[in-house]
Amino acid sequence: MNKQVRLWDRYSVQSLMENKQDPNGRLFLSELGQCNLEGVRVLHQGLDTVKQLYTGTLQADLLETIESLYLEGFGECIELAGHPWAIGSGGASGYQFRLQNSDLGLICFVKSRYADKADSASHVKIEASPHWLYPRSHDQIAKELNALARHFFISHPATSGVAVHMCIDVQGWEPPRDFQDRLVTRARRIVSHDSQKLLYWDLGEVASTYNRGQSYLVGSAASVQLAVYRKDVQAKAIDKLDFWQDVWKRTPGEDFDKPAYQEGKPVWRLELRFHHSVLAEFGRGVAQGMEYGFTLQGNVWSGVLGVSQHLQGLWKYGLNSFRLETRNESGFIRYLDPMWQLLIESVEFSAPRGDVMYKRVKKTPGLGNEKNLMLAVGNLLSIYARNRFTPARAFKCLQDSGVYEDLERYFENRAYSRLARYKESDIFEFVCKSLQLRTLYGKAA
Repeated sequence: MNKQVRLWDRYSVQSLMENKQDPNGRLFLSELGQCNLEGVRVLHQGLDTVKQLYTGTLQADLLETIESLYLEGFGECIELAGHPWAIGSGGASGYQFRLQNSDLGLICFVKSRYADKADSASHVKIEASPHWLYPRSHDQIAKELNALARHFFISHPATSGVAVHMCIDVQGWEPPRDFQDRLVTRARRIVSHDSQKLLYWDLGEVASTYNRGQSYLVGSAASVQLAVYRKDVQAKAIDKLDFWQDVWKRTPGEDFDKPAYQEGKPVWRLELRFHHSVLAEFGRGVAQGMEYGFTLQGNVWSGVLGVSQHLQGLWKYGLNSFRLETRNESGFIRYLDPMWQLLIESVEFSAPRGDVMYKRVKKTPGLGNEKNLMLAVGNLLSIYARNRFTPARAFKCLQDSGVYEDLERYFENRAYSRLARYKESDIFEFVCKSLQLRTLYGKAA
């Protein structure tokens, strides 16, 4: 993290009652204001794509069979490892042939264009899609990819590099209108296109903005890329919406019997794509990796099994490489955007474990406990006073804090007990007086 960029203080209703911060709280406070991210729902996080490279000497007979079938023309197939594969050109991949089984979710690129077929070289790259990866653990992924790769080589091939795409799908958040202006990055390439009709394609090559910003792609494909786009729109366009809706519905909400996913509402994906050359640099001992907890020795970075142990560090590294910031009007005071801080501090990536369902359980104060409620409100007002909020701003922030409905109920009950009529202005007057007293008594210092 850039030391000039400040972090917001984080609170939950429970921590406000105890007058302390909560590192996992969704209420963000600073001198720039308040941001409540309680409505952000994480629907899915994990590996979206794996591209595993293998080095060895190809089986000449198998290569000749693939080549002869390819020369016969379009539509030829081959049976390999118990599955049928459509044979096609490797295109711009750097490989001569492509063996594809989209139903299975795998593509094999065979015979490097940069080495002789008889040489021991990086002759095979296997790309695994999300629906192939999702039900498998990290050791299953490595074991099955390695087993498939062995069919192409004379002897056991060596893993020689891996590229991974990490993603998170969320509802309750969307990129701000000035997303590109506030995004701090060293990348020279930011691609966006305005269009009223969305066409989909391979997001690894191009990104598009749709209406007021459907998607963004930042960085080079040969390094680290950040992609932000409407996953629900893209999934529908490539006929994968049913698969992803099933994934999202498996994530339970606050009520265990109800999913976190709300059908019909936008789903935004934030995706970090690491080229195999970047991961190889970490394997060679790039010092900056130490900040993110990387183990930098050995060849663990050449295969998905080793890289999967460092996904949390890669996630933090990527988000700090593409940093969304918030600044004051003068531009001199810089804070990390609250959503970015939430993604860095609270989203946990671990090695894939297969089709496992997780649930976040919140500790709630409980309704009807007026003492705890007023402790939370009082501590919140002290924070507002310390950050020099005006009464109007403090009142607005209090309405967005997550405790306002309970506070209204408290004031209604208090007015009822006095045979008086409740008015919302009563709460505003309470806020004004509380801020003033805290300033006069020095509790806002």
